[in-house]
Amino acid sequence: MMKPGRIILALLGFLFFAVPLAMAEVRPEDFTCRGLALGETATEETLAKAFGQPLFDNDRSVFGQRVRYYSFRKNIVVGLSVPGGEVVDIVIKDRNYVARDGVRYGATPYKIMNTYGRTERVFIGGQTLYVYPNPVVPRQRLVIEAELPENTLLSMRITSLPLTVEEAEAMEEQEWESNDLNAIEMRGGKIDMSALEARDRAEAARDKRS
Repeated sequence: MMKPGRIILALLGFLFFAVPLAMAEVRPEDFTCRGLALGETATEETLAKAFGQPLFDNDRSVFGQRVRYYSFRKNIVVGLSVPGGEVVDIVIKDRNYVARDGVRYGATPYKIMNTYGRTERVFIGGQTLYVYPNPVVPRQRLVIEAELPENTLLSMRITSLPLTVEEAEAMEEQEWESNDLNAIEMRGGKIDMSALEARDRAEAARDKRS
């Protein structure tokens, strides 16, 4: 039977680790890299100021979305939407890169969750990932690739692109629904209500006379 003193120490130890995890959460600032924020419009000049001159660039199709990727030294890749030039993807494999609260290559699962909060590991495309949505823009995600067997941090990615085919299809459906709604609202905005309003005024005048 465990002595009362040991029980108290065990509870204190549990609280010591549990409280920081309960308070940890992902923040909007976690969706930026060297001053470049996910979702903002960027140019080659903007990218060069943040990461230096790109080594090369190439266009790719990501689940049907055209993205122009710029590769920089130290294994950093930035993707801009085509057209538009919006930052949609930043992949960071620089082992010297340090994120908030000292999160970097080799960070333990406890360090990751002590900074960004608790989350379950998911397995996508043969990778083990911790995925955190932006609390302000849920479509944006912070994706941390874990290295087995200790599940330590291998790489980081902030992205608004879908991670799976299912997500891509769901996003496309949402965009279609949004476009349909906008079309309905636009059609509604063009309806001339003056004739109906005149009719109502005329009927009200007749009612008063009678």
